Amino acid sequence: MDGVHDVGGMQGFGAATWPGAEDPTHADWELRAFVLALVTGPGSSHAFRHTIERLDPVRYLSSTYYERWLYEAEQALVESGAITHDEVAAWEARLAAGEEPPRRAEPERAAGLVRALRRRRPLEPADEPRFAVGHRVRVRRQHPAGHTRCPRYLRGARGTILRYDGMAWAAVTPAVSTASLRGVWGSAANDVWVVGTEGTILHFDGTRWSPAAGADAGAGESSLNDVWGSAANDVYAVGTGGTILHFDGSAWAAQNSGTGTPLNGVWGAGQNDVWAVGENGTILRRLR
Repeated sequence: MDGVHDVGGMQGFGAATWPGAEDPTHADWELRAFVLALVTGPGSSHAFRHTIERLDPVRYLSSTYYERWLYEAEQALVESGAITHDEVAAWEARLAAGEEPPRRAEPERAAGLVRALRRRRPLEPADEPRFAVGHRVRVRRQHPAGHTRCPRYLRGARGTILRYDGMAWAAVTPAVSTASLRGVWGSAANDVWVVGTEGTILHFDGTRWSPAAGADAGAGESSLNDVWGSAANDVYAVGTGGTILHFDGSAWAAQNSGTGTPLNGVWGAGQNDVWAVGENGTILRRLR
């Protein structure tokens, strides 16, 4: 759902860290709230987060992390019929008046709970991936009524699948450049092209990154925004100033785009049908 909790990419909420922020808890009651939320939760992390996301916006922003967890625990118990909000309010009043809180010891039940929490729950095997390295993708624009892990600032954004080894993403930083990198495409794991600002074109041969030979001859100071190819010997890069570069398997060379408009994307249906798009509604097509 869209709510005040979705603050990713927003500004004006103060510092993200402060002295002591690295501590997991700051008071004994927070640990109790943590355990209470675990044992009373709905059994689904999505439902758990959705309950917290339904907090009144003012209360959400003025509450601490574990105050939200405590709210979730109370709400879960109320929605299951175990307690009512009136009963909670009554106990708040009794405790505020100095009454001792009730205590109950059930060591066997507590030990069973600890064992249950320690039990591993393997994830279901993942489906076959819909996308592969080099595919251009766009995040769906959706506004689900329930919980979503997709923040507003990411919806509708475009990107390219970089590298995934089937287990985890890993940083593969080319030390040969400090440019801002904006596009990536490859024909194979040992043939990957990356483009970026200042006319940067880098190539990965499966072992190391290196600047593309002769790349500066066509790119100049242009910011290259995207790269795509139909094969290892047919690769295009586009960028500012209407820049279009082509790699024929041995060298990069500039092509006349007929426009000075910045170009932001390139894609083709094959070697004989290539498209480039840019600002101000610019759409270019090359047919052979």
